[in-house]
Amino acid sequence: MPQTPLFHPFLPDALKNPYPFYNRFREDDPLHWSALECWMVFGNEDIHRFLNHDRFSLEPIFTEVDEEAMPFEAACNRWYRLINPVQKSYFRQRLDHILTESSLQKYAGLWRDEAERLAAALPEWGISDLMARFIKPLVLGVVADLLGVPETMRFRFRSILTELDGRLFELAGMGGRISSKNLIFGDLLRMYLELVSAKQLRNTGGEDALTALLASPEQGDPVAEEDLVDMLVFLLHTLTENSAHGLGNALIPLIHYHQEQDLALDDPAVMRATFEECLRYDSPVQFFPLMAHEDVMLHGKAVHRGQSVWLCLGAAHRDPAFAENPDTFQPDRTLKQPLALDLLPIIDKDLLRVIAHQAIPVILPRLKKAKLVAEGVSWQTGSSLARGPRTLPVRWSEQS
Repeated sequence: MPQTPLFHPFLPDALKNPYPFYNRFREDDPLHWSALECWMVFGNEDIHRFLNHDRFSLEPIFTEVDEEAMPFEAACNRWYRLINPVQKSYFRQRLDHILTESSLQKYAGLWRDEAERLAAALPEWGISDLMARFIKPLVLGVVADLLGVPETMRFRFRSILTELDGRLFELAGMGGRISSKNLIFGDLLRMYLELVSAKQLRNTGGEDALTALLASPEQGDPVAEEDLVDMLVFLLHTLTENSAHGLGNALIPLIHYHQEQDLALDDPAVMRATFEECLRYDSPVQFFPLMAHEDVMLHGKAVHRGQSVWLCLGAAHRDPAFAENPDTFQPDRTLKQPLALDLLPIIDKDLLRVIAHQAIPVILPRLKKAKLVAEGVSWQTGSSLARGPRTLPVRWSEQS
C-alpha cells in the first residue's frame, strides 16, 4: 500500500476546502504525522480519547525556546501558556467572566443596532463584498466595545486593524517577538500602550477586557508588560478573526439554503439551532493543540513526550460517526453529542454565538435578493489559524 502523503493544512487547496482531505485521512491514517511536524487527529471518537487521556495536556513541556532560532515554536509556547486553563494568573481566567454568553447579553441590542445600520447601507444593485461591507466593520465595533476603546480612538483603532487584516498571527510571533522594532505593527502598539496608560492612570472600574488584563494584585497576579502585549495580540487575533470568519463561514451555506427555503430566524430557538449547524458544518476553529507529557502508543504509533497533537475539530464535526450525512447542511439538525468545539477552552465561542444571533437575522432577509459570486470567494491564508473567507462577494438582484 502506498504511503499516505503528509498533510499540510495551510496549502491553498486545503485552505479552500479541507473536508475532502479530512475524510481521506480519517479513513486511511487517523493519527497522522503531518507536514507541520506534529500529529493530527481526525476522528470524533479519537478526539474524545485524547482529551480524556491523562498523558496529554494543554500545558507545554518546554518553557524556554530560542526566539531567533525557533520563532514559530516560541510563539506557540507563549500561546499555549496564555490559554492554559490551570494557572489562575493566566489569560483565560482574566477574561472568562467577561466573555460568557450571559455577560455578553448586555451588548446584544447595541450589536443588533449596528448590524441593522450596516445592512441598511448595503447597495440595492451590483456586487458587494460582505466581509468588507458588513462582517468586518461589525466585528471591529464589537471588539472595540469589549476592549473599552473610547469613541475618540475608534476610527484609529478600526483603521489599524483593517490594515492588519489577516496578519495578526504574524504579530503573535511568526517573525520573532513583538517590539517597537516591528515597525509595521508600531501604530497598533502605540495605540495599545496609550489605552493601557489611560486605564492605569484613571483607575477605571469598567468591566471590559483590557481592564481585566490589567487586574491588580488583589484580583490576581500582575501581568508582565511583554506578556500583556502577547495577550493583546492573542485577544485581537481570536476575537477579530474567529468572529469574522465564523460569520463568513455561516453565510455561505445560509445564502444557498435561504434561496430555496425561508428560515424563521426571528425565533431565537430556530436561530440558535441554525447557527449550531453552521458551526458544525464549517467552524472557524479547525485545530486545537495538545502536548504529550509522556510517551504513549496510540493507533499502533508512538507519540513521544514533548510532541504536539493537533485535534482537527473540523474533521470531527464532519465525522459520519458524529452526524448523519455530515457533508449536508441541515439547519434543523439535532446532535446527540456536543460539538468538539465546545469541549475545549476556546475563549470566544460564546462571543461568536452572541454576535451571530444578533447579526444573521438582520442580514439574511437582504440576502434573499443576492447570489453568491462563488468564483470571487477567497480564503484566509496560512498566516492565520482561523478558517474563513477573506472576501465574500454577492451580486444583488431585484428579484425576490
